[in-house]
Order: sequence, then C-alpha cells, then structure tokens
Amino acid sequence: AVNSGHAASNGSEAGAAAGGDAVVSQLHPGTAPIMILDELDSGVGSRLGNSVGAMLRGMAGGADGAAPRGSQVICVTHLPQVAAHAATHVRVAKGTEIEGRVTTRFQHLPSFGERAEEVAAMMGMDVAHAEDMLHQASQI
Repeated sequence: AVNSGHAASNGSEAGAAAGGDAVVSQLHPGTAPIMILDELDSGVGSRLGNSVGAMLRGMAGGADGAAPRGSQVICVTHLPQVAAHAATHVRVAKGTEIEGRVTTRFQHLPSFGERAEEVAAMMGMDVAHAEDMLHQASQI
C-alpha cells in the first residue's frame, strides 16, 4: 500500500486508510503505481462494499480516473461487493498436504463466467445474481 504509516484493523480505520491512499494517488500521480491492501474492507460490511469497490477501482485508474493509467491495486477481500469491481480476480485457497503443511494456492479466473461463479460462491447465491452484480459494478 502507499506508505501511509498505519494499518487498518476495523471499519473506520479501513475507511481512513483507503481515503488516505486515494488522496495520495490523486495528489501525487505516478508516485503510487502499486497499492497492496490486505482486507481493507474488514469491518466495513456489505452495505458499503459497493462504494469501497468503486473507490478501489478508481484508485487503479478505473472509471472515475482517480489514478494514472498503469496503477495497480491488489486487494484481498471477502466481500463480493468489493470483488465485483475488480478487473482481475484471483481465487486464494488454503489446504493441507500429506505432511500436514498448510499450502496456499492461487488460481487466476480469466473469464467472466469464472468470475461470476466465484462472486456467487462468495455471496452464497446463484450465478445470475453474481452476473448482475458484475455488470452493475462495471457501469459505476
């Protein structure tokens, strides 16, 4: 993330951290081309998830152009409302091997259908709802 000197651990801190990073990306274009945010939306809740997702997309140079082209935001999230705004989805799965070691697997989800299936799994709803969410997020 942009070196803003703080870590977000709950909803209000997450919002402050995101806001600070958004301001930095707008005031100093090109100085923060990569932002890594680990569960920034923790404690935010689904009601604000869409707004957080739209803000993150803007920070990456999305629809509202808050950041220069070529900026990247890498965000770990459990909120489907946030994930729906992502241009690229990567599924992260933890498991164990025979020796009892914990493993982490990363799977790129390149197609719209794969993204919709993952968002549907995150929501616990059917794929049609996830497809609607993805389409709506792309229009904001």
